[in-house]
Amino acid sequence: VRNPLNAMSLNAELLAEDLADSPHQELIDTIIQEVHRLEQVTSHYLELSRGRRVELNPVDPLDLIRDLVKVEAQALRLAGVKTTIIGESPGVIETDTDALRRAILNLLRNTAEAGASRIDLHLSVHEKELRIDIDDDGPGIDADHLGRIFEPFYTTKTTGTGLGLAISRQELEDVGGSLTVVRSDQRGCRFRIRLPIRRT
Repeated sequence: VRNPLNAMSLNAELLAEDLADSPHQELIDTIIQEVHRLEQVTSHYLELSRGRRVELNPVDPLDLIRDLVKVEAQALRLAGVKTTIIGESPGVIETDTDALRRAILNLLRNTAEAGASRIDLHLSVHEKELRIDIDDDGPGIDADHLGRIFEPFYTTKTTGTGLGLAISRQELEDVGGSLTVVRSDQRGCRFRIRLPIRRT
């Protein structure tokens, strides 16, 4: 699948150069965007089917969350979302930093797209376990969808691939952690990330 997609992408970009400033430029741009989206879906599917190698790195989860919220601050502000970080830091632990970053980023974006106006990220330490609760005041998740949100390719969004949550859950489980929904109602939702506390 990747080979024809790469060929389509390359030829569409060459065509875009030839048709620059023409009435058909917008059509070519749409083709390029959709090919790139197919490339992303293919990459996500490969990650889910064959997995990825776990890479443990030292990180302070509180610092990581602060950095992510800072990076997403403009997008969240435009979406009308206020974000609060509360709780305690476990200090520096060893975990798959990329997997944790992707999971939190995915949850922030999903929550903002669902129509929440507030997101609270709460860190807490329970013996040798770190918990990160992501609470929002959005519309919650319907009971019909709740049991399927971690299924690959299942999505209620018109532009979603249905792979983000599935991949995040798998990646966190690969390091001994988990990603679950622990509450969902008409006043919002709570996702919980659990990670074992490993010291460097």
